[in-house]
Amino acid sequence: MAAPKINLYLDVVSPFAYIAYYVTRHSPVFANCEITYTPVFLGGILKACNNTSPLFVKNKSKWTNTERLRWSKFLNVPIYPGIPKGFPILTMNVCQSYYRKLDKSKWTNTERLRWSKFLNVPIYPGIPKGFPILTMNIQRALCAIPAEQLPACLDALYKELWVEGNPLLNDPETFMPILEAAVGKEMAANALEQSNTQPIKDQLIANSDKAVEIGAFGIPWFECTNSSGETECFWGVDRMAQVAAFLGLETTAEQGFRAMM
Repeated sequence: MAAPKINLYLDVVSPFAYIAYYVTRHSPVFANCEITYTPVFLGGILKACNNTSPLFVKNKSKWTNTERLRWSKFLNVPIYPGIPKGFPILTMNVCQSYYRKLDKSKWTNTERLRWSKFLNVPIYPGIPKGFPILTMNIQRALCAIPAEQLPACLDALYKELWVEGNPLLNDPETFMPILEAAVGKEMAANALEQSNTQPIKDQLIANSDKAVEIGAFGIPWFECTNSSGETECFWGVDRMAQVAAFLGLETTAEQGFRAMM
């Protein structure tokens, strides 16, 4: 029987991608999975998806429908399988002024701290200086790192930004020492050199385009294949229990996964 597989699309700028990465690296739940980490440029994905209202974000409306059906099945909730006639209805106009007043950044910070606690992920309690950062150069360099060495680089970069809360700038002078400590000066220097070439630039674009093609509108994005060869995609840290269930993985001993239920 084939081992379950996960292709996790990530960008170091995202604290939720960090949490997903850390859990897949360290939780015994995923010990028997074949995991691939694919660097993408989150800014490119958001732009490609015109990420504004969820109803008008490319791929997200389809994803929302998939999720409502998936969760209703998961939790034994009766629900209409199709799209109700005339949906979406015009309640948006009533609520529009209210939603404009919402500060999502505060909620996002609350959520990253909450999930890191649930899943036993070490994380910096404050906001790293200079956040959010542009990560295009970093992500290009990661595309030039051999796959077997990529986790060491991600470990180091995520620790610098999301555990210690240090500035992680897009300038090579800032991120190169981190890569050098992770994989050595020679490999890091080669990655930096390659990151300025067209093939590597194209690779990051291709990775991001592939994520969008299979439905991504944000990260962490999981592309999962179970032992029967079936493939499904999942978005977000809060869907990791669904990831585990789809892959047939045991989660009963993990408090964080119980919290997701």
